[in-house]
Amino acid sequence: MLFIYITFPSQKEAEKVGKILVEEELARCVNIIPGMESLFIWQGSMRSERECILIAKTVDSNYAKLERRVKQLHSYKVPCIIAFKVSKGSQEFIKWVES
Repeated sequence: MLFIYITFPSQKEAEKVGKILVEEELARCVNIIPGMESLFIWQGSMRSERECILIAKTVDSNYAKLERRVKQLHSYKVPCIIAFKVSKGSQEFIKWVES
């Protein structure tokens, strides 16, 4: 099982992409966390932006398709898409995600 961490410029965009990921069965479920502040350097300048986090739960075999789909839908040129392998957790939940 994987947790996929993705940032978006708005809750609206995160909700749109999250809904598509679940509908297309690329993610079993998603969580959307609004109100994050990000600091970063882009094109030589320090930036501070409000962003939204989307966490998708999926299986390893869906990762490549999920990443491609997010890149198609995302408004950023270089979206943050990071996968974390789940090594421990509620077995009932993990089985549900993997089913």
